[in-house]
Amino acid sequence: MKRTKFASVIAAMLIFGSSTVFGATPSINLHNNANNSVTVKVQDIPKDIYGIQIELLTKDTLTEDVVFEPKDKEAYSFTVRDGNKLSIYITSNQLLNLGREAILGDLIDMRNDQFLDSASYKVVDYFLSPIDTPNAGVDRTDENTGAEPEKPVEPEKPVEPEKPVEPEKPSKPNKPSDSNNSGGSSSSSGSNKPNKPSDKVEPEQPVEEEKPVVPSVQFADTQGHWASEAIGKMAGRGILKGYEDGTFGPSKQITRAEFAAVVARAFGFEGTAATSPFKDAQLGKWYTEPVVNLYEKGIVTGRPDGTFGVNDSITNEEMAVMISRSLTALAVELEGERTYVPFKDADTISSFAQDAVKELYEAGIISGMPDGTYKPKDSTTRAQVAVIMDRILTILD
Repeated sequence: MKRTKFASVIAAMLIFGSSTVFGATPSINLHNNANNSVTVKVQDIPKDIYGIQIELLTKDTLTEDVVFEPKDKEAYSFTVRDGNKLSIYITSNQLLNLGREAILGDLIDMRNDQFLDSASYKVVDYFLSPIDTPNAGVDRTDENTGAEPEKPVEPEKPVEPEKPVEPEKPSKPNKPSDSNNSGGSSSSSGSNKPNKPSDKVEPEQPVEEEKPVVPSVQFADTQGHWASEAIGKMAGRGILKGYEDGTFGPSKQITRAEFAAVVARAFGFEGTAATSPFKDAQLGKWYTEPVVNLYEKGIVTGRPDGTFGVNDSITNEEMAVMISRSLTALAVELEGERTYVPFKDADTISSFAQDAVKELYEAGIISGMPDGTYKPKDSTTRAQVAVIMDRILTILD
């Protein structure tokens, strides 16, 4: 499913949701099947609903993706896991409750003894209107498990901006007619000069060219967020990407592998990796080519143990260094907009990052925290990356 459609479906589910209590308190039952799956049933739900959100608690923290297959193959569903809490969303164009008991679908590769007792199950919300969306197949949860970083979904290709209108060429003034007609007499003045044209033709003003509009991609979890504009622009340009559930995860930390891919896309660092100098960036992984491309340009060097740290969250100072070195590789010199005033915690900035932090601050790309600190060792969030990359590309554009 395309992301914009995906996001609109989620937004619609939230709009049509209702926390109104309908009659009896619903109950949720989990039944084991012979094929190592669990059927999810709900009893005593309202008759006139098209969707439902439920929560189940597991005995242990969920560290793997959970697959839920709705019984109605035309229904739309997705799951979200948070610690030991599993949320299941399902909606359809058909009414869910065709009797006293509604069978929602099956949890694959799970058993009911993995969950706490039924008293912990609950119905969170109902969806009162149908949502016309095709079945997207099995949707998986989207959480960083500490394993190989997940490759985000490619956003829709942005719509090509209209070409600016070509300015019209100014019209030439009319050629004055000859005052001496063949066989006729000259003008009363006796002059042989042609008469001046009566009306002076003013050249038309050229049409001002329109600047191409950067398309924006909207996500379910960025509306009203302080970085929503930058996130939408960077996603529209294909530099940052969202997740399969239609969210962006603005507060999530970004890994070194993910940021290397962002830098490579933003600055056009492309190439095919024949070998990799890093133990944890093997050929064939989605992040290896951008990591190796940055290494070959002197932008990254990796860890002392021979790894790149693909799963490590990138820190504020590491991000500043990668951006500064990228601009150097592009032979771009930033113009200073303000004088560098050292951050309150400037003494905690690593020596290898001090010049980069100063350069980006003076150019207005980074500003630090509201309390006057920079927090160089803190992990950078996806929202912060969006804002910083937007500022850089605005300067380069």
